[in-house]
Amino acid sequence: MSKRKVTDDAASSATKRRQQSFKKEYTEEFRFIRMGKIETGAFCEICNSEFSIKSGGKNDIVRHIAGARHAERAKHSNVTATIKSFFAQSPTS
Repeated sequence: MSKRKVTDDAASSATKRRQQSFKKEYTEEFRFIRMGKIETGAFCEICNSEFSIKSGGKNDIVRHIAGARHAERAKHSNVTATIKSFFAQSPTS
């Protein structure tokens, strides 16, 4: 029985993954997500936190949304009123 020798090129190409970067479509689908400080990061306005999306892209955002921290903060953000709601709007003539 002959053993096949795996070359370094074949082994490294099998493990290399393409790095994901932030896409504009993410802000259209998830209104509370915007690009982070680097192009492989995303910023959640609900959690006020930045996280990496370089390995999974959109899937990393979905995983963040499913997390306990985001769920807890999203629940509180829906209850919290904005400051504009406390001021009466003056009628325009």
